[in-house]
Amino acid sequence: LPDLVLERLTDCVVFILGSVRAMRCHDLENCRVYGGPVSGSTHAQRLKNCHVEVCSRQVRIHDAFDTTFHIRTTSRPIIEHSTGVSFAPYGFEWHGQDDELKKAQLFDETTAWPVAYDFGWITKHHPPNWSAAPHAHRAWSPAPPEPLSTTA
Repeated sequence: LPDLVLERLTDCVVFILGSVRAMRCHDLENCRVYGGPVSGSTHAQRLKNCHVEVCSRQVRIHDAFDTTFHIRTTSRPIIEHSTGVSFAPYGFEWHGQDDELKKAQLFDETTAWPVAYDFGWITKHHPPNWSAAPHAHRAWSPAPPEPLSTTA
């Protein structure tokens, strides 16, 4: 599987209709990313006012601001140096998704999404840097575009 890097994007909508080994999202602003399974880790750094949907073994977030992550992950998401981050369950759907999720061993929902490790907040009180998105404020995923035909 390939690695995927999304960087220096502004005002974009990105659909990833397949599996990747790792995903890096760096320097995104006002972007919406809808992704298939990431068999390894997803690393998001310097995101501002974005919406990210991804299934990943691990999700690490650094320097993100006012960004929502709709995720399915096998471990709790990790955030550092971020504010205004919210989490919701993964909801993106596309044709062939179940097979891709099974291959990546991410088919089963783990409900690890609503509680993040915030490395910038070490007290027992709930950190102010992230929250679980209230159900009424969760955005639902659009239908993905049709794949381009590979036949002539």
